[in-house]
Amino acid sequence: MRSPYELPGLTMEDFLVRQFTRHGRVVAVGEPGEELPLLGAQRGYLPLEGWERTVSELIQGAHSVLMSVAPGPGTVWEFTEALRTMPPERLVLMVCCGPEEYDAFRSAVVEKYAVRKSEEPGSTWAPLPRLPDCPARPPASKREWQSPLRAFVTFDQQWQPSLHWFVVTVPRIRHVWTMRRLVRERIDALVGAWAALPQRQASPGTIPPPAPVVTTPPPPPVLSPLPQQPLLGSTVVGLNVRPPERRTRRRGRQ
Repeated sequence: MRSPYELPGLTMEDFLVRQFTRHGRVVAVGEPGEELPLLGAQRGYLPLEGWERTVSELIQGAHSVLMSVAPGPGTVWEFTEALRTMPPERLVLMVCCGPEEYDAFRSAVVEKYAVRKSEEPGSTWAPLPRLPDCPARPPASKREWQSPLRAFVTFDQQWQPSLHWFVVTVPRIRHVWTMRRLVRERIDALVGAWAALPQRQASPGTIPPPAPVVTTPPPPPVLSPLPQQPLLGSTVVGLNVRPPERRTRRRGRQ
């Protein structure tokens, strides 16, 4: 059951992106300072100051928003921004954590929602939904594929949430393609409805009023010119470069 050959993706993010790229392009904001991103969504990078405006524009322009539950301040802000700017049926929460982290996310959302609602009175705020409890999942049977993805949370038009466990039951004799088909069918049954939603038109005037902080970027470092060469990993591979002659000793002569 835990064979890497049965996993439809090399990382958790890659697994999720593989399921949703059939419906559209998946983009995300990269982790600041990361040297090599994980396999998964196409990334863009933003400065540490003033990133909220750009993320808000991405939320408003996206067909749907897939948000992995986490108690970090950035994720909590993004959830409250979704409450302010997007229709509820286009938001999907993915629960890939345990009950403790999930409860910490719920508590942080309540606090952030109250602060933003008091500080931004001109915005139209949807009522804060009471996210469902996430009890500890019982041990899976031998025929259940144990995925890091535990559950989905979806919302109706009144922001009433529903929790859907992500459980895939597999046959005793299975193949990697069978696993991938069952996973795809299970995901489509849970969140496939938003793929059929009409093209979204963002409402004007919903972008956060504060302007992004403008800072003078440091001058770019001066790099010595290099010939145009392809890169393979971290190794520079030269083209049309004649290897050095190899000298061998044969029959006493060089």
